[in-house]
Amino acid sequence: MATNGVRTVVEVHDGGVLAGPLRYRMGQISGSTIRWEDSAQYDDSGLNPAVGMNVNGTVIEVHNGGAGAGTPWYRVGRIR
Repeated sequence: MATNGVRTVVEVHDGGVLAGPLRYRMGQISGSTIRWEDSAQYDDSGLNPAVGMNVNGTVIEVHNGGAGAGTPWYRVGRIR
């Protein structure tokens, strides 16, 4: 999970068993809780996803392209 240091968080996870679909969801910090949006698929397969975000809303996600120690893949995006 990553935060922009203000209120927005993004979380990535495996959506299946082993190298299954990868999913993400966004949330907003409200007091001591997070109000999560529904998750959405962003890749058909991968393993060990991790995410980071800076204060400007630029997000980078990295994951293994297959099961085990496969080729690393990444995606860069921006939260509006």
